[in-house]
Amino acid sequence: MIDKPMSPNDIKRILYDRCFPFDPIQAVLQQELIINIGTFVTTNPEYFRGILKIRIGSAVFITSTLTYLFVSE
Repeated sequence: MIDKPMSPNDIKRILYDRCFPFDPIQAVLQQELIINIGTFVTTNPEYFRGILKIRIGSAVFITSTLTYLFVSE
């Protein structure tokens, strides 16, 4: 869990140490979600007032499931 501001290298190290050995697609997907959510938070901070944590687990699960379904067709 990332619960404080971190450098891009620290985030990359966490993702690739924990996800990559088991599922490289998950590591890349989570990295892309973090980048896009970070951009959204930066450009629209008013939407995130009072939010302490953003959980991406459900988005990762849904995205990877849909990817599997459409790629395997």
